[in-house]
Amino acid sequence: MQDTIWNAGQVDALDRFILPRYVRHTHRGNVLTASALKGTIRTTRQAFPDLQTTVESIVDEAGLVAFRWRAEGTHLGTFLEVPATGKTVQVQGMSFLQFDAELIREDWVTWDLYDMLSGLGVIPIGGGHRQPVL
Repeated sequence: MQDTIWNAGQVDALDRFILPRYVRHTHRGNVLTASALKGTIRTTRQAFPDLQTTVESIVDEAGLVAFRWRAEGTHLGTFLEVPATGKTVQVQGMSFLQFDAELIREDWVTWDLYDMLSGLGVIPIGGGHRQPVL
């Protein structure tokens, strides 16, 4: 799934893996439908066209799958209102997927936005408090 959808950008393939009532819960408290998630993937891949996501580890227990992942890409387009920097960044995250039969019903995702913005040079690295300069 990661290779097809996130790495190859075949966003419409998402429909093969999810239920029609699928929802995603983001680390910022947003709830996305499948359509909104497809838009997020397209926007992310436009900003990071060489994006590659690697699953680092997986735990599967009673219909709940948790996996830790790492993504890397070169920032060549606007992302979260940050213009292209040309920098290659890496971000790590975790996803938890709830299945109904063999399809994803719901998932929760969290990733380190601060680390990504630091890698892009938007947030200074080092002491002090974390305050975005957007």
